[in-house]
Amino acid sequence: MYNNIKALEFKIETCESAYLNFESQLEECDEYIDDCDESAKLYEEQIKIKDEMIKTIKPKWYENKYLWFFGGVIFTSGSVFLAGQL
Repeated sequence: MYNNIKALEFKIETCESAYLNFESQLEECDEYIDDCDESAKLYEEQIKIKDEMIKTIKPKWYENKYLWFFGGVIFTSGSVFLAGQL
């Protein structure tokens, strides 16, 4: 009977230490999840900032060099044609 009680006390101590270890691992896991959530929010904010930068850097439709070239060709040829009509 005494040996059974000692064995059960040892098992209880083992279970308590395992439970404390589990609680500490659970706290570390919660901290890790919080860090991951914060990192995800920061990455989303960084993506929004980069999208805004792309919008400001991207050239507008009227900055197209082909549009200006062909517009100049048409304007010049139209002017020459009208001058020839006089």
